[in-house]
Amino acid sequence: MSRPIIAAYHFPQWHPDPRNDRWHGPGWTEWDLVRANPARFPGHQPLQPAWGCHDESDPSQMAREIDLAADHGLDAFIFDTYWYEDGPFLDHAITEGFLRAPNRHRLRFACMWANHTWRNWHPCNATQHPWRDAALLDGAVSRASWRRFAERIAGWMTDPGYLRLGGRPYFSIYQVRTFMQACGSLAAAADELAWFRAVVRERTGVEPHLGAVWGRLGGLDLPEAEVYRRLGLESMTPYNCSDHHPIWEEAFPIADWAPVDAANRAAWRTTDPGSGLPYIPNLTTGWDSSARCCPSDAWQRRAYPWYPVLPDDAQRFGRELAALSDWFATQPDALPMLTLNAWNEWTEGAVLLPTTAHGTALLQQVRQVFGVACPSVAQA
Repeated sequence: MSRPIIAAYHFPQWHPDPRNDRWHGPGWTEWDLVRANPARFPGHQPLQPAWGCHDESDPSQMAREIDLAADHGLDAFIFDTYWYEDGPFLDHAITEGFLRAPNRHRLRFACMWANHTWRNWHPCNATQHPWRDAALLDGAVSRASWRRFAERIAGWMTDPGYLRLGGRPYFSIYQVRTFMQACGSLAAAADELAWFRAVVRERTGVEPHLGAVWGRLGGLDLPEAEVYRRLGLESMTPYNCSDHHPIWEEAFPIADWAPVDAANRAAWRTTDPGSGLPYIPNLTTGWDSSARCCPSDAWQRRAYPWYPVLPDDAQRFGRELAALSDWFATQPDALPMLTLNAWNEWTEGAVLLPTTAHGTALLQQVRQVFGVACPSVAQA
């Protein structure tokens, strides 16, 4: 394999949204958390944007991001796409930003349904249980709501710029278990995905490539691989470094990258053994979720978001990219794609956009290892 598709997750929380206006006040975005985040311990350097606190729903800003990504070897953004019972959330990064950018032909786009419960970690305080006390929107939606969402995704898949893997539009689901529970049963979930395939086939002439994002199912009567087979899912990929290694168990406050990278490399294979699905590797640029922690609370080990920090390190990132390039060269049967976490997860410390501390050093590593693809590569 000469070169895989390189797709970065795009977290669209950097533009105003009516829900955030209701919860946090007019015009609020997570930039408010980034601006307010102090150094939590000696040597801590919270990430700050070299381009300032921009609005990604502005087509001119998105055009700037597209040029930067394409110039450094990225082929696609996979947008974290939010849809709850009453409709979309944070969708203007796609509808107003990306799809109206004058240069959007330079980069492909795809959607990952981030169907998790939306929680108020903005910020999370020490007396708040982050998983139990902070729910704002339920990730499980009715089948009628899912179908409205699926029709929207199918419409985007007709766009010439939508990312295709093996000639078919790529779409992934973050929490497969949540989708199954919302449908009521495995059989009902399989029926819904079969319906979605038919809708996409009617609109595009081909069925979509449906993938899962890392997350063991567990506790089911059937083996995990059989569940995925019945659903007809076709690939598995992680979202970030903690999917293969429990970073919350590492040294605090600064963790060592070595065990994280070792666990990630050990997972690279053409087929994921647990799910039985073809495997798409992932690399994470860094981890620092301190911006989601209340600045006035003491910095100590707790549940998320008080996790150890894994600082961004361009040389380390370059080594892992080079190792992945070598791996792809020896795996002709691997799916030709890798995912990167992330383009802009500023409040979790995973960022490819320029930072005040390191500029575009991480992006330069992508270009150095993989080069810049011709436009046809992103349509593999």
